[in-house]
Amino acid sequence: MFHHLKGTPESRLFEEKIYAQVLEELREGVRRDGLWAKAISDSGAQEEMAKSLYIRYRVQSIIDEIEISSKIQKIEAEKAAKILKAEAAREANIRKMKKERNNMQAQAEWFSESSKPHGPMTVVDWIIVFVLLTFIFSIFGAPHFYSP
Repeated sequence: MFHHLKGTPESRLFEEKIYAQVLEELREGVRRDGLWAKAISDSGAQEEMAKSLYIRYRVQSIIDEIEISSKIQKIEAEKAAKILKAEAAREANIRKMKKERNNMQAQAEWFSESSKPHGPMTVVDWIIVFVLLTFIFSIFGAPHFYSP
């Protein structure tokens, strides 16, 4: 995260603030035992050298914590973006399915309306039936319902 800032005024100010934070930790008696042990080991048990190394190690530790936190936030943001994208796709699918359902309902209503009888036969309906029957009888002859 901060590698691109190395050697810039911003990185120097940032580093200064971290050194001040470490100094404040030491004044309050806060010390990381693992880093302190490493500093003592690397200094050959020289107290002043160990203090100096501890400060350097603690500064690097804080920078590492910030970078790790930044990476975690980036991963969480990517996960959130994927979740939002999946949710948007799911909602779009739901809208599509509702639209298809509405179309199917409209078609079903149309079919049920068109297959319903529309009331009693009118005079025009009877005239059409009469004309059709007359035409059929003229071609095939009258039906014989009984034989003499």
